[in-house]
Amino acid sequence: MDIGQRIKQKRLEKNYTQEYVATRLGISQNAYSRIETGLTQLKTERLDTLASILETPVDNFISKSLENVKQISVENTIYDYNHLLSTKNLIERYEQRLQELIK
Repeated sequence: MDIGQRIKQKRLEKNYTQEYVATRLGISQNAYSRIETGLTQLKTERLDTLASILETPVDNFISKSLENVKQISVENTIYDYNHLLSTKNLIERYEQRLQELIK
């Protein structure tokens, strides 16, 4: 679940409408909708304000996102490492084959 989905979930828990939260933020309902759908990136100040309106710590919105970033980073590192091993293995096989051809 991304930040926008978490914000929406908290808004629904509070029984707030998008219009209500948008008004508190000083933006249109359409602009607020773009936050929940992830089409608008939130600046820190706006995220702080949203957390205040929804009466929840900012961490509730970003901690899972940070975990996802860490997971993606780990997965990319594993992929890169496996790709490197595979490339190294391929080079070793070519070198071995080259040595055989030289003999």
